[in-house]
Amino acid sequence: MAAVGAAFGLAIVVGPGIGALAARIGGLLAPIWLSVILSLVNALLVILFLPEPKRRHQSTTPPGLLNVAQKVPHLLIAGFATTMASVAMEQTIAFVFEDRLKLRHDEAPGWIGIGLVAYGISAVFAQGILVRSFSLSPRALLLSGLPLAAISMALLAIANSFTLLLICLACQGLGQGMIGPGITAALSLGVDQNEQGTIAGIHSSSQALGRLAGPLVGGSLYEWSEKYPYIFGASLFFLLLILLSNSKELKSPKSIPIT
Repeated sequence: MAAVGAAFGLAIVVGPGIGALAARIGGLLAPIWLSVILSLVNALLVILFLPEPKRRHQSTTPPGLLNVAQKVPHLLIAGFATTMASVAMEQTIAFVFEDRLKLRHDEAPGWIGIGLVAYGISAVFAQGILVRSFSLSPRALLLSGLPLAAISMALLAIANSFTLLLICLACQGLGQGMIGPGITAALSLGVDQNEQGTIAGIHSSSQALGRLAGPLVGGSLYEWSEKYPYIFGASLFFLLLILLSNSKELKSPKSIPIT
């Protein structure tokens, strides 16, 4: 799971750099058209080269969604809330760079790209190296990643220099890089073997809801104040830290078998 997360993180590293370069060469709409082309190429590669995996187990009576979700409600809330806070930050950070650093529209993509690259590199380091190098329990990952994400999000609310914004984004990526595998592993350990696919689907749905709500929440809060999306995100991370630190869903002594 951490390796899959690292693949997404690597895309976060490469994407902003490519987007910034495309914007400089072809204008602000160039990254959008490039995304369209890459998506079409990706769809074609899936059709041509990605085989359907064989089913290892065919259950005649699939587990009920509600019954499975009731076993790990706090973790599902955490998956939704952390995704929403992260997306709200990603959707508004460009405005922060422009407003606080007084950048012109044609200057902003390059600086924003550097910041998001730092965010992605930290996430890749956490998921691809840190998590894979140590057999850490989901509890250890979450209780380390949540406060780091909360503090860096709170600092984003007041950061007024490029250096501080860069440091905050890097710390945010590191925290998120620990939170993601922590939630995924804890969910896997919290349900039975025949419920793994069900809980994975529910978790994906909760994250999708977070991605849907993130831009709406982030954009609306930014209209009131440029600090509000980050105060909101920091508050969410702190509340989740309190919730999960006292939750029975993280009491498992098992650790993540990643080598």
